[in-house]
Amino acid sequence: MLVLLPTMKETASLDITRTLFNEVQSGLSAQHLSILARDQDLTLWSYHASGWFTHLRSHGVPRGVGLSWVVLKQRQLQIFRNPSKHPQVFSPVPNLSPTQTQVSIPFFDSHHQPLGVLHLLHEPPNEPFETTELDWLEERIKQIAPHLEQALNAEQALNQSLKQNTTTTLIQQFAQYLGEPQPIANAIAWAAAHLECNKPPESLPLETKQAIQQFKQRFDAAPLAQSTRILQVVIAYQQATQRTDPDHAIAWLRREAGWKLDPLLVHAFEQFLAREETAVA
Repeated sequence: MLVLLPTMKETASLDITRTLFNEVQSGLSAQHLSILARDQDLTLWSYHASGWFTHLRSHGVPRGVGLSWVVLKQRQLQIFRNPSKHPQVFSPVPNLSPTQTQVSIPFFDSHHQPLGVLHLLHEPPNEPFETTELDWLEERIKQIAPHLEQALNAEQALNQSLKQNTTTTLIQQFAQYLGEPQPIANAIAWAAAHLECNKPPESLPLETKQAIQQFKQRFDAAPLAQSTRILQVVIAYQQATQRTDPDHAIAWLRREAGWKLDPLLVHAFEQFLAREETAVA
């Protein structure tokens, strides 16, 4: 079973990376499999056998250090005998022994920029990887790379559009004020950017799809996700400020609280706005 960090949003690029991971894990007898993949913010994340994503900088690993960077520089499949002794390996490296062999395969986008690296570890007495297995793996990576690139480009473009949109920025700031992690705040903001779409893209995070589907439901009519209730409050405020001043917009939110809007979130939003005004002043 693959376990994901609770703050990691479901995206098309994540799903593609998971698919490749599962295919390789079931098709080859590797002691350890990891995929170092780029995300939509052009940051490298590590997708390990345990299923956890780990940001490399959180472990103090600088850019350019590690066998992944060696492979990306060489731009082709590399086989490392006793990888623990390689001068580019960062320390400490768990589970590496002198008898192990590491096979590493890079993959690139259409502009020859890194998309990621796949690492396989082999150790006797298991049989070494056959040439046909490695050929299959290289071919499969080539097939998946364009789909991963397309997903990353779409996610990156959406992130850029969010940064230029006042409503989505307000949603992100309010969600973070409430303690929501950045990926969830982004997911709610994405919902605002797609509210008018008749058919939102399948690559949107789960929180985004849920917020869009529930957006027109009343607070007192059915249980709504937190992401939906945050979205409703901010959108209602933004729509009200198009017709009146901010103070009257807040008064209108109070009247809607309890039946259309979550009253606790309306109160929290009022406090959030007051804090923002104080910070500006």
